[in-house]
Amino acid sequence: MTGQQNPHQPLRQRSEKGPVEGDTATLEPALPPIDWDSALDCARLFGGGGPSITLAQARKAVADVDERAHRAVAMVGEYSGLEYSSVPPIRIVDRGAWSRTNVQGLKVLLDRVGVETDETTGVTARVTGYQAGALLAFLSSRVLGQYVPFASAEGPDEGGALLFVAPNIVAMEQRLNLTPGDFRTWIALHEATHLLQFRAVPWMGEHFLGLVRDIVGGTDTGSFVREAYQRLNDSEEGDELGLLGALTGSDRREPLERVQALMSLLEGHAESLMDTIGAAEVPSVETLRRRFDRHRAKPGAVTRTVRRLLGMEAKYSQYVAGKKFVDTIVRAEGLRGFNRIWESPEMLPTLAEIRDPDSWRERTRA
Repeated sequence: MTGQQNPHQPLRQRSEKGPVEGDTATLEPALPPIDWDSALDCARLFGGGGPSITLAQARKAVADVDERAHRAVAMVGEYSGLEYSSVPPIRIVDRGAWSRTNVQGLKVLLDRVGVETDETTGVTARVTGYQAGALLAFLSSRVLGQYVPFASAEGPDEGGALLFVAPNIVAMEQRLNLTPGDFRTWIALHEATHLLQFRAVPWMGEHFLGLVRDIVGGTDTGSFVREAYQRLNDSEEGDELGLLGALTGSDRREPLERVQALMSLLEGHAESLMDTIGAAEVPSVETLRRRFDRHRAKPGAVTRTVRRLLGMEAKYSQYVAGKKFVDTIVRAEGLRGFNRIWESPEMLPTLAEIRDPDSWRERTRA
């Protein structure tokens, strides 16, 4: 390492503003009251059931996705040169179960970063719940797979869960005319890489939580979201980071950019491994990549609006920039050389380094 200032030192250590790590105080006031039961009812009502297939076909698809997911976890572990500390449950779910797990995971995440949620059944809470449910319904019909690092504070999913949304996988296969077995393995390789990132890199979970604390710490989160929404609407161009990024110029812009850099790395790593391993294990990988990228690049009007609102446009650009970064480092230094990126948070690339891989190599060169 060079003697340059550590760009990844958490803001809570560099600034006197906001709570420090370990501070037991919660934010006041709490998040707007949310009736999570109403949210889940709404998500279930509007999420839809998926493609029209027979019960026998559905059962066969679930069993096949499950088998390929387990194989993908093994392949990613073997190829990556990293080792899982453990493998959490791999669950093949419908849209409703995906929504329930994500609500559960969000509650755990907010609790871990010290944000108190006010769950009531009043009118305001129900309205907020319906709004959250509408968003869950939209996302639940589109997510193919996901590693939820904080799925449960206790119980069988303690420490996270790896989810695959079977109806959405089958629907995408039908929509893009993809070879089912190949597509399921390919998607499973991507999500298994995310599992690896959190379960083979011992500091990743706490580092991620620290970044979230830096963003929400010391904030009236309800006002934060309302202000961001207003600024996003007032801007002609908006902001690639969505509601949160609309607070450009605030003291939270820096941690937001560090989150974006981390997500670019994680997504790019997953994209790189799914194609690299896929080249040997998935016969139609080139067709899958071509059709899937074309699909990503041409969202419908509603999808485009929601992406912009949530900052998901940034997420899609992360796939491209992050994969280019990872592929460049691997070509130059090999997989072993790339894996030094997981040695410590200080080795993670900044957003500028994601765009300029050689600058990361120069900064981290021993």
